[in-house]
Amino acid sequence: MIKYLTKPLTCIVAILLFSTIFATTASAFDPCLNIDAADPMYTLCRETNPLPGSGDEYTNPDSPTVQNYIQPILNMFYFVIGFLAVFFIVFGGVKYIMSSGDPGKIATAKNTILYAVIGLIVSLSAFAITQFVFDRITDSSASAPAD
Repeated sequence: MIKYLTKPLTCIVAILLFSTIFATTASAFDPCLNIDAADPMYTLCRETNPLPGSGDEYTNPDSPTVQNYIQPILNMFYFVIGFLAVFFIVFGGVKYIMSSGDPGKIATAKNTILYAVIGLIVSLSAFAITQFVFDRITDSSASAPAD
């Protein structure tokens, strides 16, 4: 029974995760999204946060950078990876408990836990590397001489 439900459940979980990623990052691209266009604050918001490609981002020193667009997407990606790693560690632990001493099932459960921990380490390393790169880019652009 479980064998027949794993693929549909996996697809449903993947769809929910990806829809959550895209729904939460949409507001990261446009901070003025929830402000009514008739509201005077909308004009102020557009002056400080111009739409990409409108031409205003080159004249406005406070305009969003590429980092402002990429960082929320990466943060959501790292959150999903961390969540999945913890889920698979717990899943591997449950498989280990339910193995009933069967050496094949024990090996499968240990591999599940091992690969989940490796995935968590890789994602934490990727997070550290991207944070380092973004910090270096921000520091170099802040200290660059103005033309």
